[in-house]
Amino acid sequence: MKLEEFLKQLREAAEQSKIVKREEVLLIGPTRAKIRFHLLDQSYIDIFANAVLDKQYYHWQRIDGRIYRVNNYPAENWHEHIDFEERKRPLER
Repeated sequence: MKLEEFLKQLREAAEQSKIVKREEVLLIGPTRAKIRFHLLDQSYIDIFANAVLDKQYYHWQRIDGRIYRVNNYPAENWHEHIDFEERKRPLER
């Protein structure tokens, strides 16, 4: 998927969501982007996409300090990281 289409889908989903308060563009370029969505509970989600490498990273920072991460590196192996501990596990589908 092209970066422009990915960003369009993200923004449409955020607009339809009842928990997204606002969007903040942290980085945007021809092949990569990082967008932060601020949520009503004061937490935020960062989404980073790299079109050249076909990678997406999702980072959810909660107000209590807990961090959840999911990425697709390598692309065929989605997995998640919970907090900063080295606990890495396959993502259930």
